[in-house]
Amino acid sequence: MDVKAIFNISTSKESNQHLKQYECLVMYLMFIIRCQDFLLFFILKMMISVDVVYIFVRGVIEN
Repeated sequence: MDVKAIFNISTSKESNQHLKQYECLVMYLMFIIRCQDFLLFFILKMMISVDVVYIFVRGVIEN
């Protein structure tokens, strides 16, 4: 399964930026799937959740 083939639909500059983001996301998900250590997966998930909440809260406070 070729990730680039799946997302390589349009060729405009803006969509290429999204393409790179999707590729990073897919590669990250594949890394998690390959990672058999559930504890590491849980820690990664918690770190991401904390980052998202922190960014969200900071955005709300600033606005």
